Amino acid sequence: MSLPTFVNHNQVPDKSIMDIFGRQTYLGNSFIVGIPTNNIGSTSEVPYALVINPSGSGLSMFNVLRRISIIVTGSAIATFRFYATPTVTANGTPLTPGNLRINAASKASVMKMYSLPTVSNNGTFIAEIGTTSSGNPYDSDVLTILDPGVTLLVTCQASSGTAPVGFETVWYEM
Repeated sequence: MSLPTFVNHNQVPDKSIMDIFGRQTYLGNSFIVGIPTNNIGSTSEVPYALVINPSGSGLSMFNVLRRISIIVTGSAIATFRFYATPTVTANGTPLTPGNLRINAASKASVMKMYSLPTVSNNGTFIAEIGTTSSGNPYDSDVLTILDPGVTLLVTCQASSGTAPVGFETVWYEM
């Protein structure tokens, strides 16, 4: 019997703890980013955010979509879809994540984050999440892992073309 292989030495079980939700949490740096509230302006699915893990980063991104705050107004709802390996023509507006590890707050995330990218192909569908009514945060058990060289696209589809939507997520890097 062979032991499992890990992308790097920090991803072994003795480098983790159980979080308050009973899930394994890794002891690397944790980051948060809010994608600014944008008026989608269409009821069609549109590219909303882009996450790039550079091929030379040496770290993986563990994104547990558990406290996603989705902001909509009125009776509008928003659906977010996640895709791997999109075809990107323009990255969009750069975003700067904050480090949630207090003693390492000056350490920057290796992930490259952008809002409102331009894509010619969404890529491979991974998951879908959405609101049930205006302003309710969404809790999910979806875990996405972005190893070095992987790109993730988040799209949004609003039920009303005038609905402003916002998105926030937290992840671990190690």
